[in-house]
Amino acid sequence: MNAVSDDIQLFNDHMPPLGSDEALMVLKGHLLVEQLLRAFCTKHVFVDVDEPPRVQFFTLYWAARAACYDESIGWAWRAANQLNSIRNDLAHQLTPKAHERKVEALIDVVFEHRPMFKSLLKADQPRGNRVALAIFGIYDEISRALNVEVFTHEGEETFFDAGDFIDLPLSDPP
Repeated sequence: MNAVSDDIQLFNDHMPPLGSDEALMVLKGHLLVEQLLRAFCTKHVFVDVDEPPRVQFFTLYWAARAACYDESIGWAWRAANQLNSIRNDLAHQLTPKAHERKVEALIDVVFEHRPMFKSLLKADQPRGNRVALAIFGIYDEISRALNVEVFTHEGEETFFDAGDFIDLPLSDPP
């Protein structure tokens, strides 16, 4: 197993099953994305992100994004920010304004960049299933971005996706 596989297993273990309440999916999905950001920032950016005062999603998001921003997945960072906005609306308003529009915009962004997701769902699927798939798209893309390893060999940095090391013995470069 590698870090990306571990992240996907964590997602599968904690995301509610398809057909669950949409609000629960948003809240759980948001927590899962936050956990990714927290783990990355603990390892690479901050010390003691869980110590009081606890570092919040917004700070974790911007720190992780700044540390490993890649324009090719800019859509995933923007979608994570949209997910945070939707979660905040659900957590702080009984009847969030523009909720339907925000959720549809989130789904549209992810499906635009992950077109195969559209083919995975039947037209009559509840919107909550599209929400779950959109959250998975965000989670997966950010997991891959945050799990890039950097090695220095003879003064030159080399970047490897954590997935490059599946089933390979890991050792430090000579």
